[in-house]
Amino acid sequence: MTKSREHTAPFHVLCIEDSPEDRANTRQMLLLGSSRRYIFTEVDTGALALRMLRDMPRPPDCILLDFKLPDMDALEIIAELRGGKSLPSCPVVVLTGVAESGPQVIVAGAQDFVGKSWASPESLTRAIESAVQRYNLALERERVADALYASEQVLRLFVQNAPAAVAQFDREMRYLCASGRWQQDYGFTGDITGRSHYELVPDLSDTMKAVYRRVLDGETMSSDGDRSVRADGSVRWEKWEALPWRDATGGIGGILMSSEDITERVRAEEELRRLAAELSDAARRKDEFLATLAHELRNPLAPIRSGLHVLQFTSGVGSAADEARMMLERQIAQMVRLVDDLLDVSRICGGKLQLRKERIELAGALHSAVEISRPLIDAGGHVLTVVVPSQPIFVDADMTRLGQVFANLLSNAAKFSERNGSIHLSVAFQGGNVLVSVKDAGIGITPDMLGSVFRMFSQVDQSLEKSQGGLGIGLSLVKQLVELHGGSVEARSAGAGQGSEFVVTLPMVAAVTRVVPPLLADDLLPIVSVPRRILVADDNEDAADSLAMLLTFLGHDVRTVGDGLAAVAMANAFRPEVILLDIGMPMLNGHDACRRIRAEPWSSAVLLIALTGWGQDDVRDLSVEAGFNHHIVKPVSLATLTRLLAEMPAALA
Repeated sequence: MTKSREHTAPFHVLCIEDSPEDRANTRQMLLLGSSRRYIFTEVDTGALALRMLRDMPRPPDCILLDFKLPDMDALEIIAELRGGKSLPSCPVVVLTGVAESGPQVIVAGAQDFVGKSWASPESLTRAIESAVQRYNLALERERVADALYASEQVLRLFVQNAPAAVAQFDREMRYLCASGRWQQDYGFTGDITGRSHYELVPDLSDTMKAVYRRVLDGETMSSDGDRSVRADGSVRWEKWEALPWRDATGGIGGILMSSEDITERVRAEEELRRLAAELSDAARRKDEFLATLAHELRNPLAPIRSGLHVLQFTSGVGSAADEARMMLERQIAQMVRLVDDLLDVSRICGGKLQLRKERIELAGALHSAVEISRPLIDAGGHVLTVVVPSQPIFVDADMTRLGQVFANLLSNAAKFSERNGSIHLSVAFQGGNVLVSVKDAGIGITPDMLGSVFRMFSQVDQSLEKSQGGLGIGLSLVKQLVELHGGSVEARSAGAGQGSEFVVTLPMVAAVTRVVPPLLADDLLPIVSVPRRILVADDNEDAADSLAMLLTFLGHDVRTVGDGLAAVAMANAFRPEVILLDIGMPMLNGHDACRRIRAEPWSSAVLLIALTGWGQDDVRDLSVEAGFNHHIVKPVSLATLTRLLAEMPAALA
């Protein structure tokens, strides 16, 4: 609303009337009915009147409006005036020839109405002057109401922010009032009313000065945490909000500001971030350590396994050497499983292990588990009984990981059973679930340990005379892998010396037309392949020489080198059909060596295999990007290697 204004002659009347005769009659009545001087603006349509009102430098003192116009009626025009849309606000008197329309225009927002049939100079003049008076009174009431509302808002905000520091400023940033907490936080003493905030805080930042200017322009500003130096030199953090308050005229009278000291919260958050960073760094260093440990353990295992395969071709069946070789193979397999378990637990804890689920037949995973754990079961002289239903059972699972679950349980049963013990593997049904049980007659589990056997690094029996070795992560890994498959695992035992049973529950699914074949055992007899030209590159001389010796026994033509640059040079000279490259070689790493070899036109049909102790997913991804066909973690099994060679075409282009 605009302010009321003094009305002095001449009095501006906008007459909206389509009849020239009625307009002339209206002018005559107004001139006769008052001593005022009038300025008349006349239009004959509502649309033209509205356009004219928008263009006027100041609104008319009153609008005299005919109820019925050719394009609009009075109700529509009043609605436009009262609805805003850039139209000025001013009093309206309606001239009507229909008696019942009078109350309608008053309800719509007109100040008065006059019937054409009884209009006279006196009545028309009185209606206009009364309309202007009532209009100004309404403006004054609104102004007072606005001022009251503004005061209530200030009070409300003051009360709402009472627990925090609160202050009210005028437009010159002089204090109108401030809470005790505000003065305490800023180190002010005594009455600061009327004093300038700029004077009391002479080192106020340019940033805050800009904030105050924006608030005085009508914006509301806030911050969730600003650093400030208090009067005593201490560094504090505060959360604040500054908003404009309006005076009785409706203008911005100044700034109302509240602040809250959040120093302790900020310090606590910083401490939490520091601890989180330390934990993250510790986890990263742990992962790096485990990866390095696995790499360093796998490097010596590679030549040992290759050497054992060589012995397999040179020692006689049944000889002492052959028995020693079989024993060493079992121990190497156990070491490989320990290394893999360590890395798997690390991946699960870090949320990095991803299952490759397919609809598989459970028997395939059980067969794989039996094959993996068979050496340890046979070494203990145990009798394994397997009871599996004849009908196929299907689950959605990662074949490798599910086989790992049951292999760990079977190996655990073999480790903790007396020699020549019995182990039972059985399958049952319960509702829509399949239950796989691994039961032994071994050392058993005491009641106090049943609830903790699945914890990381937990050992059922830690006494030195009964220790069976292991890292205490196998059962923890089993539990986590089973839960990733949507299942559960339970440990049961009647007590010490009473044996134990582990029951894995998995949800069954409907049959599938294609059954994933069971995994092949890791140490099957070598697959006969076509003799190939093979290059082995490894800075571990024993690993390179033992693998070369093994491949030579299989009938291949083999060359060895000890660094990446030598690998590239030998590849260009020897033109091998198969190249086995270690990743962490000196001079040039395996990935870069692979890229250089792949850049040669002759290498397009070459089988390039990364053979390394690094098994992390990111290293595998780098191998794919570099151009390797396969990424194999040491120690490679002879079955895997010969299978890859056998799958190559008989002749390479």
